Amino acid sequence: MANTERGDFAYNSDLDAFTLYHQQVNSSAPSSSTSSIAPALPALGHAIAGSTATAISKLLIYPLDLVITRLQVQHTLHGPRETPSAARDAAAEYSSLTDAIRKIYANEGGLAAFYTGCAPDVAKGFADSFLFFLAYTFLRQREQRRHGQVSVSRELGVGIAAGAFAKLITTPLQNVITRQQTAAMVAARDPEKASSKDQTVTAIARQIRSERGLQGFWAGYSASIILTLNPSLTFAVDNLLHRLLVRKSSRDAPSAWIRFFIAAMSKVIATSVTYP
Repeated sequence: MANTERGDFAYNSDLDAFTLYHQQVNSSAPSSSTSSIAPALPALGHAIAGSTATAISKLLIYPLDLVITRLQVQHTLHGPRETPSAARDAAAEYSSLTDAIRKIYANEGGLAAFYTGCAPDVAKGFADSFLFFLAYTFLRQREQRRHGQVSVSRELGVGIAAGAFAKLITTPLQNVITRQQTAAMVAARDPEKASSKDQTVTAIARQIRSERGLQGFWAGYSASIILTLNPSLTFAVDNLLHRLLVRKSSRDAPSAWIRFFIAAMSKVIATSVTYP
């Protein structure tokens, strides 16, 4: 978890916009030309396509994302006077992923509880990916015009810069979403706290401003910049595994299961490095 201050910021599965971008470019680019020619889609086209794909994937995995967020922030909610059994007695302490799923379903209204804060999170994912694609495509095209072939180090630099720009705009919404996702867990520990049904985006934004001022909306931004390494590192590892595991004659068109295996391993390695 990136920050330990009352759940203001938790690691949220990072965007795969970097990988999606290259999948689109590689699938649409002619094999005979690779120099400084701009990608087939303009920057705006990449932004719309990538952000739409991200929004759909966010919607599909949101219940799991909510459970993981709660598991990550629950330890930061322990008050100095709280007895070890208080949270367990209130069904607000989760011992595992399955335990969290069971308690959320039983105590917070069934399946609907797993979609608390879904709409703003999908909107945040769309905006995050849109801004990333827009900035990344612009910066990468500039690097191609200047240097021709973009090296791995420049590729990583462009990805980090684009990710930092996107996070600068969307971190305030991420902090609001994290509070909304964990509101029911906080309310279970302290009945005087507002329940998740009362925690609208506007209400949480007012709460953050009253507690910490405007800078409170960017809590965890420095950590999120580090997390922009995740998609960049994923692509770098993906390229390395392709060179190591795929025969040269098959690199242009590897089989579906090899692509799936390499993509999965790349994401596992990148996430393992950046997760702390």
